[in-house]
Amino acid sequence: MWKKTNLFYLGCLWEVVRLFFLFSLVALLSNPGGRVLYTLYFLWLDAPLLVIPLLFFLSAFQPERIPNFRPILLFGKVLELIPLGILLVFFYILPAGGVDKSLRGGIAVPLTIGWIDFLFLLFLLFYSHQQEP
Repeated sequence: MWKKTNLFYLGCLWEVVRLFFLFSLVALLSNPGGRVLYTLYFLWLDAPLLVIPLLFFLSAFQPERIPNFRPILLFGKVLELIPLGILLVFFYILPAGGVDKSLRGGIAVPLTIGWIDFLFLLFLLFYSHQQEP
């Protein structure tokens, strides 16, 4: 039977996939030579992002602690949406913004990531904790 806490497991999986995708993208774009030192540096910078999947997992594993984890998860999801807001302002609201019109189609992937993050943020905002059978 499907439980609401399964969405926390799904959130954990999404955050891990998101982290690896964004890490791969940043490492590829900023380190085309594949230098190991830079890759380790990017891993070190991305390490705090593992807190969000861990909290999603702990929320699913220990549902009685959801009220303790929920504010931290909400804060983390809002922080994850800030770069998307900056991208949207830079690409669409600022006049020209130094962005070539051909690059505007390249926002599809970050926009998709942002929408999924926004859906999980809505889930966290409106989640009411009750003991499930």
